[in-house]
This record gives sequence, C-alpha cells and structure tokens, in this order.
Amino acid sequence: MAAGVVVDALSNSETIVPGDSVNVGVRVFAQSADVKVKDVSLQAPRGWSAESSPEPVQQESGFRPRRETASHAAFFTVVSAKDAKPTEPYWLENPRNKTSSNGRTRRRRICRFNRR
Repeated sequence: MAAGVVVDALSNSETIVPGDSVNVGVRVFAQSADVKVKDVSLQAPRGWSAESSPEPVQQESGFRPRRETASHAAFFTVVSAKDAKPTEPYWLENPRNKTSSNGRTRRRRICRFNRR
C-alpha cells in the first residue's frame, strides 16, 4: 500500500475456460486527496484480450449493500485464449522432487497432529 493507495481487481467468475470471457472491475482507493489516478489499464497474457467495457449494473441485494467509494474505477471484458493452458499454483508447476537437498528421501506428510 504505497502512499495509501489500494488497487482492487475482481472478476465475476473464479474460473474461466479457454475461449470464454469474464468481466473484471479494477477499483482504486486513495486515502489522500493528493493522489490523482490518471488511467487504469489491464495487461492480458499473450493470446488473451482485455477491452474496456461499461460498468455493469449492480444488482440490488438485501444482504449487504455496497458502501465503498473508489477514487477511480475501470471495467474490462477479458477473453481467454482458445488454447489457454489450465493454471496451477506456482509451487506445482515443476515436478516434485522426492529427495531433499542432502540426498535423503523425504517422507511426505499430508497432515501433522500434535499428540498430548
């Protein structure tokens, strides 16, 4: 949080399949009136597209009304590449090594319980 600025990027979907689209909203919250946001852009991976779009209509919900006011907001429609590979956490991108740095085989622990 530099200079009291928070950037919040949210999509309307947690997942996307190749060739599909999602809506993305980017909101900037600045605690200081001295901070002026000129523009917000979204950089998409190769083969993907991100185009500016109008703000979607907010559905009225009795659960929790939205009370936040961003100092700047931008909205985008993002389309994934038709050949996009499924994503995975960075720590699973490379195959697991079953030996530790000292050459001994590691035991894989799935869960650790403390015994009293």
